[in-house]
Amino acid sequence: MSKTTKRDKYLAIYAILADAGESELADFVARELELLAKRTAAHRAPTPVQRENVLLKQEICRVLDARPTARATEIAVELGVSVQKVTALLRQLVTDGYVCRVSDGKVTTFTINEANYE
Repeated sequence: MSKTTKRDKYLAIYAILADAGESELADFVARELELLAKRTAAHRAPTPVQRENVLLKQEICRVLDARPTARATEIAVELGVSVQKVTALLRQLVTDGYVCRVSDGKVTTFTINEANYE
């Protein structure tokens, strides 16, 4: 079951108030919905950590481009960051289709996905 959002709750309240003829309260809820939409539509710049992660993803792709396969530990040692950070970024790169994950028993290696890599 998905989580009920603030917008969903405001829409339900608006529908109840509009059906009950409470126009003043319904207008208030409509205004709150407008403010909520304005806040969510505002362009937000990436955080410093997100900007750093973009650079790290590029470095991970550079490391994988230099060798046919690599383990997360090898990449982490080469870049000087934690294995957990590299693993999380590799998961994102796999989801985006830039990297392929190859499991061979207990050993998991990563390679560049040539079809999506530019």
